Amino acid sequence: MTPDVLRSGRLGSAPSGNRFFPPVPGAVSAGRIALARFGFLLFAVVLGAYYWVLLTSGSRNPFPVVPLGMVFNSMAEHLVHGSFEVSPSAIDFEGFVRDGRTYAYWGIFCAAIRMPLLLIPGGSGTDVTALSSLTAIMAGVWFNLRSLALVARMVPDGREKGFLLVICTAAVLMSGAPTAFMRLSIYQEICFWAGALAAGFVYGALRCLLENRYPSGRLTWMAILAGLALNARVSTGVGLYAALGLLMVSLLLTRDPASRAALTRRLPGLSAPLIVLAAFALVAGVINYGRWGNPLVFVDFRYYGIYAEASHADNPIRLHTYGAFNIQRIPFGLLYYFLPIWILPLGGQAFMFHDWQNRLIEVTELPPSSFLLTDPLFIILLGCLMWHLLSARRRSLVPLANTTLVMAGLAAPAFLMLCAIAMCYRYRIEFYPLLELGGFLGLYTILRQQESMNLSRLLRSGLIAAAIIGILGSHAATAVYKISPLGSALRTMPDGVVEGYKSIAMSRTRGMGVGVVTPGR
Repeated sequence: MTPDVLRSGRLGSAPSGNRFFPPVPGAVSAGRIALARFGFLLFAVVLGAYYWVLLTSGSRNPFPVVPLGMVFNSMAEHLVHGSFEVSPSAIDFEGFVRDGRTYAYWGIFCAAIRMPLLLIPGGSGTDVTALSSLTAIMAGVWFNLRSLALVARMVPDGREKGFLLVICTAAVLMSGAPTAFMRLSIYQEICFWAGALAAGFVYGALRCLLENRYPSGRLTWMAILAGLALNARVSTGVGLYAALGLLMVSLLLTRDPASRAALTRRLPGLSAPLIVLAAFALVAGVINYGRWGNPLVFVDFRYYGIYAEASHADNPIRLHTYGAFNIQRIPFGLLYYFLPIWILPLGGQAFMFHDWQNRLIEVTELPPSSFLLTDPLFIILLGCLMWHLLSARRRSLVPLANTTLVMAGLAAPAFLMLCAIAMCYRYRIEFYPLLELGGFLGLYTILRQQESMNLSRLLRSGLIAAAIIGILGSHAATAVYKISPLGSALRTMPDGVVEGYKSIAMSRTRGMGVGVVTPGR
């Protein structure tokens, strides 16, 4: 045991021993380490079992069959032969048919992680959607716990530190991204992985900002995560690319930008992450070209099979008129994600803003939800960070310029979702990179400031209430999500949500189930 370890106090002191058992240096420390590792493993198993129950509704089958669950298996089989196609029977109504070949609009990440199945006899026919989703959920939680531990290490012990860490840990484990989206589908699997990759990126960004150090290795790791995200869910990848790109530009231009020598010294350290970003972008470009004939097009809805159906005849017109993203949708997007009053009837119509929705938006998916119910704690912490940045300026506890730029990049996916032609429940995952980074930084600023002052009773009570509301709200949201039909509420519940959910409840009571509804994007 080194003197540094002893001075740190992390492993405790050596045993004093007695006449029967002479002191053995490091014996107690090793035992404590082993016990801690066993405790962590047990905790991970219990937590994983809990998430599995939420995700699969308690299925005992490790490979439950999921609708469209063979899409990525089929994509993996085609990838090993150099093709970006997918079997029409696997993708069914979600296929894009171009020049007689069928494609998917999803990235290849979830197909790539299934490639080991091809080495196992019969493995290509195994639906691993559930296991893949659980793995992604656990990875995202692990990164968030590491971010929380990093904040704890960066601040000294104080009167409020333990209290804040406990409620934030509860929120990380039991609310938000890990528990609010527990519906087993390939649509959700992609979002789980996008959220996990983004959580890893957030951990790297948080460490850079709190330490105010930006080593090349860490930036390269963040670039790898951004590149993987780009090839999993492009909107998430765009946000990570933007955040890392803005950060690297800032690193190049700060600290005597007029000095050519200083700029030259910084370029080699940024070359590796730049090369990684370019390589993953090239992969995405090659796939785009193979699918759509254009490296800059990630999806071409002219070939979307659903658009050929009579019930979706208005979708191509809407897309052509207003585009896939349009700032005119932002007001409704804010209501959809934060204040879902759009589900209320008004003026004889089943939904408020019915005509406006029908004109601009292809999909407004249920269930109704709000970040104010699923993530109020992190919203409060983000607000504390914003207040600190606006008021502290040069006395900021975090690097002001770099923090602002990274958060601006992470805001890009959320902005895109507010403008998107489809507003689906699972798209809320795009807000979490911004919420998580802002929340952890907000927690850091609070912990640093409470060294000289205690939390106000109002803020303390508000944080406790926010954690409880978030946990309850997330579990309620996922329960309603499981029974909600996919697709636009205007089509799946034309008589309104009250009548729609009443019908679902009656159907389930009679054991009839809910009919399959063609999902929207």
